[in-house]
Amino acid sequence: MTAGRRFRGNEDGAVLPIVALSLVFLMTMTAFTIDLGRVMLSNRDLQKVSDLVALDLARRVDGVRTVTEINADPTFQVQKVISAARNGFDVTGSRRIEHQLGVIDRRTRQFYELHGSSVPNAVRVVAGDSVDYFFFPGSSSTSRGASVLGKGNPTCVSPDPDCPLVPDDSGGGGGTTTTLPGVTTTLPGVTTTLPGVTTTTVPGGGGTTTTVPGGGGTTTTLPGTTTSLPDNCLPLPTICPMTAASTDFEVGSFLAGVNLNNTQVQLLNALFSRVGTGVNLDALSYQGLANSQVTIRQLATTLGLASPNDLFTSTVTYKNFLLASASAISSNGGPAAAVSALNTLAATVNSNTTINLSGLLRRGSGFQGNQGNGPNAFDTYIKFMHMLEGSAFLVNGSNAISIPNLSLGLPGFVRVDASLTVIEAAQRMPRAHVGDALQTSQVSLTLTITLDVDLGTQRAGERLHGTMVVHPQGGSATASPTLIVCPNTPGPVPPQVRVSVVSSPVTTTGNAAMNLSIGVVNVMSVNIPSASITSAGQTGTATFLYPSEFLPSVGSGGMKRVANPSLNLAGGFNATASNSAVVGLPLVPFATLVSETNAGLAAAVFAPLQNTVVPLITGTLGIELGGADVGVFGIECTETLLVH
Repeated sequence: MTAGRRFRGNEDGAVLPIVALSLVFLMTMTAFTIDLGRVMLSNRDLQKVSDLVALDLARRVDGVRTVTEINADPTFQVQKVISAARNGFDVTGSRRIEHQLGVIDRRTRQFYELHGSSVPNAVRVVAGDSVDYFFFPGSSSTSRGASVLGKGNPTCVSPDPDCPLVPDDSGGGGGTTTTLPGVTTTLPGVTTTLPGVTTTTVPGGGGTTTTVPGGGGTTTTLPGTTTSLPDNCLPLPTICPMTAASTDFEVGSFLAGVNLNNTQVQLLNALFSRVGTGVNLDALSYQGLANSQVTIRQLATTLGLASPNDLFTSTVTYKNFLLASASAISSNGGPAAAVSALNTLAATVNSNTTINLSGLLRRGSGFQGNQGNGPNAFDTYIKFMHMLEGSAFLVNGSNAISIPNLSLGLPGFVRVDASLTVIEAAQRMPRAHVGDALQTSQVSLTLTITLDVDLGTQRAGERLHGTMVVHPQGGSATASPTLIVCPNTPGPVPPQVRVSVVSSPVTTTGNAAMNLSIGVVNVMSVNIPSASITSAGQTGTATFLYPSEFLPSVGSGGMKRVANPSLNLAGGFNATASNSAVVGLPLVPFATLVSETNAGLAAAVFAPLQNTVVPLITGTLGIELGGADVGVFGIECTETLLVH
């Protein structure tokens, strides 16, 4: 074997050049990792400092003082520096700490700076520093910011010509970014078109004026309009600020209180028979349930959930829900009748039937299980009867409740058969901020009524008898807190929660076949084959003064009805010359008979239906047609709320 062949086959020392070449790459990456790690570490520290300083400064944003007043307060400026130093961030060298006062849009959670005489309820703090690289030349400027809500309840506002609202990290007006204070950015002119005999559109701009000859020798002058905004201003849409305060509110219609009548017991037994078999509880049982209360934590514990948070997302068997509720009520020392009723209900339901609890409880945007100066969100009491009624709709929401021969005890109402379909249950939302929303149920109700009404107030011996089918259908209404004023808030507005409701239209269809008699003689027939009336949706507001109008967690409470459309039955079920006919001898003029029939319908039929029958049915079952019944349970006046 020659020396060349021996050399080619010898691989001793081959690793050394590979390692040598790799070391260059490895050392470069190590240097890069160290420098990048120092920047990331700086960013983490800056975020912590900005969070803590913003929380400190937010406690001095009281919802009363203006931006000018707060910025002129020397203690506010000193607090910023002291807070930074207390958290290991001395404002020296390249370190800086800056703040802005403004609001946070509840829709986008974006911070907007306010100026001058505007009253802020939030502060944004930005902490910055410069990190020198160890292995590479130069340095990196880093910064991190945090926005925190303080006190105050500003309403939705529109942009001001003096630029009261500036989005965080925005550029200058007209798309130009400038860092020079006091510089004005000019936006393009706005064109105005004035018609002559001939209309000509000429773009203005930069304040220029363009003259255009109109037809017939007329000259039309089109001035260009110049809009100037201060530096860093940007035209913005209406801003609806978040507030740190929250409320616990509920929508629905809950009239099942401590004194139930036979009709309400009949309705509730029909409701729970949808999920059980042959449910026949008595008034005492429902009174006990109406006087029972549980907390989210208690219910989660008895259901065996790992955390109370799981109650908002879990699906459990309906039998276990009823048994766990009975256990929680018993642990609270609740009514024995309620515990017995729940155990009875549990024995009638199918063991495989499930319920998704998120349909009953919705978390508000301010919900955090361990936050706040008031009671823990998991430990506030829930009216259990409300939850129980809602659960029955959730379990079998596709089927109608049928209540034959509903006992109403109303004069002239011989028999009323009711059928009710509800799309979803009413709901409760703990820790709701201004702008959070709940929706009521979509309801379809059918009433088949046998009438024998005395119209003696119209004419002696006059009666109206026959059948009428009334079928109102209402879409969901939306309820949302619009104002939350905490106790001890400075100013003339007392502590309260204001809830706005926007209802949907209610469409009522049906038919009627009736006869009008005087004594024993039929004198006129009324045949309405197809009636249809649409009642427009409404907008309304309910104000709940604290604490007098806040609901107790037991009993029927003080729900307020808002934006409830009228059924306006007279608009479609009235007698007319075209749907009525005289029978036999015309003892009374035809027009008089029509008029007396309509007057009798309005007083003896439509008024009880609108004011008694429909509210009794929907109210007992926890629903509403078109509008909403709203209740408020509390205010959580969190002092500050961190919003990154």
